[in-house]
Amino acid sequence: YNTNYQLVSMLGIDFTGDLSQAKISDTQTWQDYFIESAMYAVMEENYLMLAAEEAGFELSEKQISDVEKSLSDFYSQLSAYGYDTETYLKENYGANITVADFEKYVMNDAIVFYYYQELISQIPVDDASLTAYYEANSKIFDSVDFKIYHFAYTVPETTEEGSEEPADESYKLEAKT
Repeated sequence: YNTNYQLVSMLGIDFTGDLSQAKISDTQTWQDYFIESAMYAVMEENYLMLAAEEAGFELSEKQISDVEKSLSDFYSQLSAYGYDTETYLKENYGANITVADFEKYVMNDAIVFYYYQELISQIPVDDASLTAYYEANSKIFDSVDFKIYHFAYTVPETTEEGSEEPADESYKLEAKT
């Protein structure tokens, strides 16, 4: 949670305020952005699930076994940390979710993932087409954007006895950007 909060905080999102009023651009609020992103994610997942069904795609026994093991490991971790599975799911996925619903979602998510991987693997890619694409789009690939940070640091040779701090101030960092 803390890492995710730090990441979105760097985007300038203030979760203490009303997201329907917080602008991401002149025409869109953060609330609009999150709703639109969620809608497209659900549409993409549903489309891929329908396409997998129409194509007759099924998970292999190994893939099913891997999903079942992941679920079992997840439940074991919940138990090890003192969580009741049903309570945890309701607190994190909504009051109406059941263990069966969650397991069906996880299995469907695996179907979508592996079907997508299969689709990607069928795209013919050869050295000639990669070279042609690169040559047509080299400006995208040949550009660099970076920042350099230089930290001048001198390791102190002595410390005061019983202290982890150096006897002098030679440990201070000098940062330049």
